[in-house]
Amino acid sequence: MRSSSITVMGGVQVDVVIVPVGELPPPGETVLVEEMSFRVGGAGANAAIAFAEVGKQVRLLGCV
Repeated sequence: MRSSSITVMGGVQVDVVIVPVGELPPPGETVLVEEMSFRVGGAGANAAIAFAEVGKQVRLLGCV
């Protein structure tokens, strides 16, 4: 059987996750947080990751 790759074309973004924040601050207010992380996001990137996690060969064409 021939091995094929999947090409995903879609958005790639960086999600910034900030925790914990007790409540949503009003506009312009500065809030100190204990933890912050950056994660891959966007429909195209998420789809490509999902295909790769189930063992597929994936190419991603994206626009940041």
